Amino acid sequence: KERASSDNKKLDENLLLVPIGGGKDSATTIEILQKTDKKIVGFSIGKFASIDQTAKVASLEMVRVTRTLDPTLIDWNDQGALNGHVPVTAITSTLATLAAYCIGAGSVVMSNEASANEPTRVIDEIEVNHQYSKSFQAEILLRNALNAHTKDTVDYFSLLRVLSEFQIFSIFSSAIRFHKTFTSCNRVFKIDKKERSKSWCGECDKCRFVFIGLSAFLNIEEVAIIFGKNLLKDETNTQGFLDLIGMGEGKPFECVGTIGETVLLMKKALNKVDLNEELKTTLDSIKDIEFLSQNLQLGVEFGVDNFVPTDLLNAIEELKIENYRNQVLKKLVELYYANYDNL
Repeated sequence: KERASSDNKKLDENLLLVPIGGGKDSATTIEILQKTDKKIVGFSIGKFASIDQTAKVASLEMVRVTRTLDPTLIDWNDQGALNGHVPVTAITSTLATLAAYCIGAGSVVMSNEASANEPTRVIDEIEVNHQYSKSFQAEILLRNALNAHTKDTVDYFSLLRVLSEFQIFSIFSSAIRFHKTFTSCNRVFKIDKKERSKSWCGECDKCRFVFIGLSAFLNIEEVAIIFGKNLLKDETNTQGFLDLIGMGEGKPFECVGTIGETVLLMKKALNKVDLNEELKTTLDSIKDIEFLSQNLQLGVEFGVDNFVPTDLLNAIEELKIENYRNQVLKKLVELYYANYDNL
């Protein structure tokens, strides 16, 4: 069939639709884009407090899509039926693309990071990736589908594809305006409102990963205020932290960073505190060469291939430089006051 033409629909290349999930990744994307002259509109499926608060802090208008689940599905769950895996990012991506076209936006800018390419498990030489719909391969498939059926289609790409989790946490740690509003804990987004948490549960893989990532760049006390408690002091979390660095049954089936990145983040965080000795001992036993080999693979395969426009790549680099400069300045100030009495 002849491809559908969008000649009658003029898309604005400077108007970007950004799906907001309420967590650190979409907030980081907003932080980067608002350093440019692009006009940004937020997008979400449903209405959740952390999404609304993120949009409010960033002063963004929102486009919302609502969906209603067949109550039969809930009845089946009550009877013991399994949910299976719902490719939420794929659903969000396709709906966001339709929404972008409707408002005349030239691009949908996702917040899928480089680490989403790493398989969660490899079983009988078959890669199983919990985050497949966030991966670069999935991004290619959707772009190909759009280009195959439409002309002058909405551009679809992930801004964070070129960044590791370490770099994302580095940038987000400086985006203080979002620290009181964001939530990455999945329990906040449960379909059944009765089962939703109001904030961080403090006991799931997402909570543990984000706690460690932020603690690598912020004071532990600051991070504990965000979460409502210090997760490192809770011994029930110890095995969960070890799972994140591959010291358990395997990487959790969750949207968390690569094992190599998490090792680096955890070492950086635990160097600041004198607690959870079991974690420190385990990390000390992991040779740096093991992380370096994984990080090398990350640099070669994860993020080098991307569809991010050159002007936005430049914006990322400028922000990274600015962020590094600010972190160095902060460290110098801390060292000055720490040694002030000796002057």
